[in-house]
Amino acid sequence: MGKQGEKVWYDFFMDAKSFYQIEMQTKRLKLRIPKNEETAGLAKVLADGIQEEGQPHFMDDNLYGKSVEENTKVLKEFIEKAIYQWNKENWHIPFGVFLDDQPIGLVTIFSNHFPITKGFGCSYWIGLPYQKKGYGTEAFQALLSFGFDGLVAREAYVGAYSDNIPSLRLLEKLEFVFNGEYWMERGGKAIKDRRMRLPREKWQKPTDIKIDGLASAADLFI
Repeated sequence: MGKQGEKVWYDFFMDAKSFYQIEMQTKRLKLRIPKNEETAGLAKVLADGIQEEGQPHFMDDNLYGKSVEENTKVLKEFIEKAIYQWNKENWHIPFGVFLDDQPIGLVTIFSNHFPITKGFGCSYWIGLPYQKKGYGTEAFQALLSFGFDGLVAREAYVGAYSDNIPSLRLLEKLEFVFNGEYWMERGGKAIKDRRMRLPREKWQKPTDIKIDGLASAADLFI
């Protein structure tokens, strides 16, 4: 490996080290980038289901109906791409959601041209056994705190299908406001996708959220 190759690898290593030091903690949960050995546990949660049987898919079709082995491969590639193809102008970070050190779901924060727009998007899924217990709200609040308090963002944005009532209720609970809708195709049928946004001035950080390790990675975002 030449000097240039060594530098690229060193930069990758240092970026990865910085990302893996970031951790968010709520009253009951911890959020961090899953390590390789934790990905299989997260893949099992996904394989066990994130929605009741027979419901239309609220998330990407790739998150449904796969084996633990298939999910493990998909999640590892998703996480590794986030770190080793990092681009300040177009990035995403997947954080595993852990309850008593056991994975229960995944949240993702992403942005295009963040240094200019100061806006970020969010997505999440929680395993079926952990739904309707407030874990999704806690995890989403931690992600919002990462964006607003950690990165000093201007606004958050998210979309949800019009029949995804649980997610829409969660967003309204967090004071997201309606920002338009448009038609999308899902399973061969038309469905409206609702756009929601949360401006910085409406964000109220819960008192029990703590963010560690962001200072060492801050220059990767701004």
